[in-house]
Parts: sequence; structure tokens; C-alpha cells
Amino acid sequence: MAGGAAGRGIPVCADESLHTVADLSSVSQLYQAVNIKLDKAGGQTAALALLSRNAAAWAGHDGGCMVGTSLAMAPALMIAARADFADLGGPRLLAREREPGLIYRGREIQPFGPEVWG
Repeated sequence: MAGGAAGRGIPVCADESLHTVADLSSVSQLYQAVNIKLDKAGGQTAALALLSRNAAAWAGHDGGCMVGTSLAMAPALMIAARADFADLGGPRLLAREREPGLIYRGREIQPFGPEVWG
């Protein structure tokens, strides 16, 4: 993985240090990856812009999430599909999840069917 702080055996990921594209330059020499969360980035469009700028610039990325239902998590699948790492287990931390929810099978997450998206 390219990026700052080269030589570490385990990549260090900017999580709370990165929210938007404007933060990339300040973290580029400190981390080998960034955690892109839709909630922090400002939504789907902003997260995709962050993904694009990050991929062109220097680092790997992690598709991450806040705690939320599967409906909040589903758009993050687009980010996670291109991720070096992914953590979209937010719905699994809820006492009660929406129905239907994302389907988690081991390391795979299956998106909603037409019953949600039409």
C-alpha cells in the first residue's frame, strides 16, 4: 500500500482524523489508509469523491460505517466493494434490525432485493 509512514508492517488507518476530501492532505503523511464512512463524508456523493481522490492520491481505504440499520448501510456497499478492508457490521450491533435487512454470510454481505429498491 502506498502512502505516508512507509515501512510499517501493519497499515495504520485514518479514521476520526478524516471526514472529507479537504482532510486528505493533512493525513497523507501519517497513515497508509483512510476509513471512508458515508455519515462522516457527507453522504454517498461526497464519499465517492473521497474514494476517487484518495485512490488517485496515495492510500488504501477501508469502507466503514457508523452503527445503523441495513438501510443506512446499503449505500456503503459501493465503497466497500473497492476497499482494501471493510467493516459494515453496524446493523449487527443493533438490538432490533429492520426487515428485510442485509444478509451477512461469513465475510460476504448481500444487498437488498427488489422488495426494498423496487
